[in-house]
Amino acid sequence: MSIENTLDKSKLISELKEIHIELVKVYKKIFEYKYYTNEGFKTFIDEEYEENGISSKEQQAWNDNFCHRASYTLLNKILFVRICEDKGFMLNPEDYIAGEPKDPHIGEKLSKIGLQKWANLITNYTLGELV
Repeated sequence: MSIENTLDKSKLISELKEIHIELVKVYKKIFEYKYYTNEGFKTFIDEEYEENGISSKEQQAWNDNFCHRASYTLLNKILFVRICEDKGFMLNPEDYIAGEPKDPHIGEKLSKIGLQKWANLITNYTLGELV
């Protein structure tokens, strides 16, 4: 393995960590908003507190952990979609000509088709269900 590959991997890991930190901030805002405005979500979380024996002193730490897990789950799903695209698993029959992908660069980034499939996958799920 060359030094250049190691640096690229280190940079990617560093960027993923930064993205995770930003996602956690977003999830914390969503969590707080939903907890105080959505009775169903509040009930779900309160039941989780009770089932897991979470005291009122421990709730903030549990909430933070919940948001971290949600962030990691989202990142993992995005990475999974990206890997599937690279391997050609996300292509539709109309994306091929004579058994080969129409666009040789189709796996270089998250494609519009991949994003549409991802959006269809997560539509109508609550934050808790995604975790």
